[in-house]
Amino acid sequence: KNPGDDGPAPKYLNTSSTALFAKAELLYGLTPEAIQRLNDGATPVLGEGALDAEAIASLGQDWVGLATCGTALTPSHLATLEAVAPGSVNRIVTAFDPDAAGRKATARTWELLPDAATHHVRSALLPHGCDPAKLIEDGDGALLAASLGAAAPLRTELIHQALRNQSLSSIEQALSLARHVCHFAARDGALADPKVAGEVMTLLAQQLTYTDHNDTPHNLDPVTLADLLLTARDRHSNPTGEADETFHIDAEHLAVTYPLAAAGITL
Repeated sequence: KNPGDDGPAPKYLNTSSTALFAKAELLYGLTPEAIQRLNDGATPVLGEGALDAEAIASLGQDWVGLATCGTALTPSHLATLEAVAPGSVNRIVTAFDPDAAGRKATARTWELLPDAATHHVRSALLPHGCDPAKLIEDGDGALLAASLGAAAPLRTELIHQALRNQSLSSIEQALSLARHVCHFAARDGALADPKVAGEVMTLLAQQLTYTDHNDTPHNLDPVTLADLLLTARDRHSNPTGEADETFHIDAEHLAVTYPLAAAGITL
């Protein structure tokens, strides 16, 4: 951990790799005991530093704390984890710090995940200014455990990030961001699931706003959102560009059923 307190500096110093620990290949915390627990069904939780991994491990047998220790997550990290504990990559929960670096690490995790894992990996929302180590230090282990237990799908968290603190001054900007979110959400054909499509549409309808020249706020209408979602779905499920005739849900139907999705009712 960085001992300096004067001026901006990373919390953890990025130490060199050694013959015993190749940090671009091995995750801190992946001990023989941890591997056994993972193979018994424990949940792997990705944090940033060694103290975060130890904090997570202190919660009990259901959680295995792992950390990248100052380096970005790599394909080798995930490959090693899956090799020693098959199926564990699908159970990952991210618990990075709730700051810019943590958000970047969360997005990096999504980019590296195999497509099959994107439906399963979750992200824990930690209190502002707190990492797992800080929560344990402050005696808030129960809060950390609750945050991990309530982790949301990683796809959902990244959509929240994309829509958070946006300042859009035209419908064109709103449409551009909506298209970006839709194509991001459509990875691995996920939007072919009406439940996922409804959840994404709910987030867009509730959080995506833009202002006109009079500074009046507006939302994109449900039919437009539904059309963007289904266009993204078809492009990802059928790269030839032909519409998917096997999935019988159109933009108007999705728009009409949006209020049900917003109320938590599956499409």
